[in-house]
Amino acid sequence: IITLQIGSSMGVTFRSGGYIRFVRIGGRTIKDGEAAAIWNQQGKQTQIIGPRRVRLWFSTIRFLTRYKAESHQYIIVKHRDGRREHIRGPAVLFGNPAYHDEVSVKDAILLKSDSEFIVVYVHNHNQPYCAKKKTLSGDDDSMNTLNTPTSRCSISENDTGTRRVIIQGPTLFVPSPNEEVHTFSWCQFGLNGRPSTNEKNEFSVFNGASSHSLAPSSAIKLSFELPSTHSIEADLDVQFRFNFTSVGLSGASAVESHEKEPTMSIIESLLRFEDPIMKMYKAIQADAVSIGMSIPLDDDIRGGNCAKVDRVIGDKSAYKELNKVARECGIEITSLTVVNRRLNDDLVDLIRNERALSSKIQSEITETEQRKKVIALEQETKRKAIEDEVELKRMQLTSDDQLDKEMHKMKIASLERSLELRMLQVRASQEQERAKNENALSLMQDMKNMGVDLTRFLVSSNKPGVLKTVQDATDKLGHLGV
Repeated sequence: IITLQIGSSMGVTFRSGGYIRFVRIGGRTIKDGEAAAIWNQQGKQTQIIGPRRVRLWFSTIRFLTRYKAESHQYIIVKHRDGRREHIRGPAVLFGNPAYHDEVSVKDAILLKSDSEFIVVYVHNHNQPYCAKKKTLSGDDDSMNTLNTPTSRCSISENDTGTRRVIIQGPTLFVPSPNEEVHTFSWCQFGLNGRPSTNEKNEFSVFNGASSHSLAPSSAIKLSFELPSTHSIEADLDVQFRFNFTSVGLSGASAVESHEKEPTMSIIESLLRFEDPIMKMYKAIQADAVSIGMSIPLDDDIRGGNCAKVDRVIGDKSAYKELNKVARECGIEITSLTVVNRRLNDDLVDLIRNERALSSKIQSEITETEQRKKVIALEQETKRKAIEDEVELKRMQLTSDDQLDKEMHKMKIASLERSLELRMLQVRASQEQERAKNENALSLMQDMKNMGVDLTRFLVSSNKPGVLKTVQDATDKLGHLGV
């Protein structure tokens, strides 16, 4: 985008109110687009609008400042005779000190939607009110007088004759000289979350549809005093909106039926207090005291678990004074959020000490439990060792008993074998003796058969030599199987 400055491109400077000269003999060219005021020797003033060439003789010339108002602006002219004039744009006026005390250009008030409103005071009660407005399409429009109100205008009048007019959008409003647009001057919060003592939030248009924050630039800082000597600092984001939904300003039906009282009541609610925001801030401070006294300093807070605190101080219904004042001002609290929370130093020290004590106690309990576990483990080890020893002894006794039984069985078996052998030996000895006897008998039978006198033989057998000979013979016969 290239902006062409005509004065600089053509090498021509447009002079304004800063150009003042006393000319004895000479002249000046007042170009097209310039104007000047000239005072002659007698002090008579003449205003000249260019283009024109003027001759000067002991005169003072002062070029005039040009004021321009576009279609969305208007020129405020304060005349030297006390009159005040508002000129709707587009318009041009040269400020002449001979006629004007002050000339300024201001923007018209743009109400973009039917949810935006302004309050206008009309001080001249001798004339019926006619609120002129410029529509968004650019066409001029005029409202009806006081007797026939329209959907865009609601009017009330006090005993002094000053009318209070409510203008509703969408419209482009240009005030008349006898009209004064009300400026709301409400409390403004600083970055520290506290109300500012020097700055105010000043505005003329309020929006009934959008949501607003009680402290737009920061959260509200509140102190919740606990029943003890401790406190909790919290940052709250309070959102609200102007409660016009129940008034019905946006519909033409309410105005057609001349239902102006709800409209005026909601405006009167806003205007009842000089600063509703400060009123709500004081109410929320009062609520903070009662809410703080309802927060017990229990084990959860001591343990650092502040979820319960967040639920209490974040409950919108707990702020009874705030909701009450908001309703009186025609404001609805839409949300209340805990942005941040801090405990005071004493409470932090208390929680820190209790945490340290709890940690120490927990450590001692853990150490005691560990010692108990070690002792139990040692006892279990000893018990197992004793059980193992008993089991070993039992096994040893069982083994010894089994061994004794086996040794006993072996001894019995050995004795049985010895006895059997002995019996075999006895039987063998008996057999041998029997065999000997049988052999002896057989020998004696044979000797008898041979006619040997056995008596003499037996008598003689008492001799050692004869008996030995007979025995040997018998043995030999036994070996031969005779």
